[in-house]
Amino acid sequence: MSTYGLKTNIAVQIALILFFGMGLTAFMTTNLIEHLLVKSHVSKGTMLLSLIQGENKGEYGVYENHHLKKGFGPLTHRLLPESGATCALIVYPDTDTVMKYGPDCDMEGPMTSCARKAARLNQTMETKYGDGWGVFWTQKQSLILAAPLFKGKKETPGIALMIPLSPLYMQVRRAQSLIFLYVLINGILLTLAGLYQISKLVVRPVQRLLRRAEGYHGENKDLIFDEKGGNEFHRLSTALNNMLGRISDDRDKLGKTVISLEKTNRELKQAQSDIIRAEKLASIGRLSSGIAHEIGNPLGIVSGYLELLKNQSIDDDQKHDFIERAERELSRIDRIIRQLLNYSRTSSPMMTFFSVHETIMDVAEMLRIQPVMAGTTLDVLLEAKKDRIKGDSDQLRQVLMNLAINAQDAISLCNATDTGRICFETDTISGDDPETDPGPLLKISITDNGAGIPKGHLGTIFDPFFTTKEPGKGTGLGLSVCFTIIQGLGGRIHVDSEEGKGTRVDIFFPLPQSSRGQSHEKDQP
Repeated sequence: MSTYGLKTNIAVQIALILFFGMGLTAFMTTNLIEHLLVKSHVSKGTMLLSLIQGENKGEYGVYENHHLKKGFGPLTHRLLPESGATCALIVYPDTDTVMKYGPDCDMEGPMTSCARKAARLNQTMETKYGDGWGVFWTQKQSLILAAPLFKGKKETPGIALMIPLSPLYMQVRRAQSLIFLYVLINGILLTLAGLYQISKLVVRPVQRLLRRAEGYHGENKDLIFDEKGGNEFHRLSTALNNMLGRISDDRDKLGKTVISLEKTNRELKQAQSDIIRAEKLASIGRLSSGIAHEIGNPLGIVSGYLELLKNQSIDDDQKHDFIERAERELSRIDRIIRQLLNYSRTSSPMMTFFSVHETIMDVAEMLRIQPVMAGTTLDVLLEAKKDRIKGDSDQLRQVLMNLAINAQDAISLCNATDTGRICFETDTISGDDPETDPGPLLKISITDNGAGIPKGHLGTIFDPFFTTKEPGKGTGLGLSVCFTIIQGLGGRIHVDSEEGKGTRVDIFFPLPQSSRGQSHEKDQP
C-alpha cells in the first residue's frame, strides 16, 4: 500500500512539473506566434503604404487632374489582398472628399480620423480598434495603419489601411490546439519515462529495504540490508545494519537491566516492608511496657478472690459473686492481650473496604489503657458521613498508633500545667483541585497540645531517620513510615504545627466512587 502510494505521488509530481513547465512554454510560444503574426501584418501594411507613396511622387496638384484617383484604384486592387488589409482610403485635406477601395470599409470613420491625423503630423501611425475575443483573453480586433501620402509636403492627403486581426487570432488558436496536444502527448510520455527511471533508481530499492525491514524480527545480528552500488542506498543499508546491531546489543543490555531492576524493586519492597514492620514492633515494645502493670492489677485481684474462695466459711452467694468478679478481671486481661496481639500480628496487606471509624475506635480503646497515656485526655469526634475506604485497616491502625504516640511524646516534653489532650476527628470535605480530587474526601485529623515542631523542621519531618529525640528514644522512621503507608493507600498527609502550641496532622483519603455518589445525594436538601 505504501509502495503504491509512493509511485503514485512520484507520478503525480512529475506530471505536475512537466505539464506546468510545458504549459508555460506553450503559453509563451502562443503569445510569441501571435506577436510575430501581428508584426508581419504590420510590415505588409507598411510596405503597401510605402508602395502607394512611391507611386505618387509627383507634385501635390496632380490629384486635381485625377491622376491620383486613376493610380490608386489599380494599385490597391493589385496589392491589397497580399497585405492582409480589407480596406484602403485617401482623405483629401480641407475637404470631405474620401477615396476608398476594398471589400470591407465599415470603419471609414476611424480610418478617416487616423488618416487626417497622420497627414497633419506628417508621420506613420498605428492604431487598434474594436474589442473581441483573441487567443487567451479579450483583444483588439482591427489594426489601422495611417500615413501622409506625400512625405515632407504640407497640405498632403492622408492614406489609411484597415487590417482585420480576427483571422490572425483564429490561426493562432488552431496552432494553440496543436501545441497543447503535443504538450499532452509529450507530458504523458515523459511522465511514464521519468516514473520508470525514478522507480528503478529509488522506489525499487525502497521496496527491497521495506521488505527486509518488515521481515526482521530481531533474532539474528546478520546483515539485513545489502544494497550495492556505492550510492546513498548502500550507505543507508550500512547505517541500518549498524543501527540494528546496536539495537540488538542494547536490547540485551536492557533485558539484563530490567531483570536487575525487578530484583532491586523486590528488594526495595521487602526493605520497605521490613522498615514498616520494625517501626510497628518498636511501637509494640513501647505499648508492651505498660501491659505488665495493666495485667498485674487484674491478676492480683483474681488471686485475692481465689484466696477468699478457699475460705470454707463463706456462703454460696459470696462464692458466686467472687467467681463473677474474677471472670470480669480475666476478661479484661484477655481483651488487653488480644488487642496487643491483633495490633502486632504480621500479614500481607489486604486491600478491602473497611470502616475508618471502627479502626479509630479500636486504636483509642487500646491507647486509653496504656500507662504511657496517663494524664492525657483522648477525645474522639467522628463526624464524617461516609467513612469506608479501600485499603488495609492494619496499616491505617499502625499510622494512627504512631501519630498518637508521637503526640504523647510531644505532650510529655511540654512543661505546661494543663492536661495533655489528643483528639481524633473525621470529616467529609470537597477536594481543592477538581483534577486531583474530583470528589469528596475523608479527612482524619490528629491534634495535640504538645510542644509543637520548630518551623525549620517541617520540611524534613518525613525524611527517613530524621528525629529530634534523644539517642535511644527514637529511630526517625515513624513519620517516614506513616508517609509511605498513606501514599500506598492512595491518600496524602499534611502537618501544621507551631512551636509551643501543639501540632495538627491531617490525612486525606479519596472516598470510593459509590460512596461519593451517596454522599452527594445525602448532602442535597
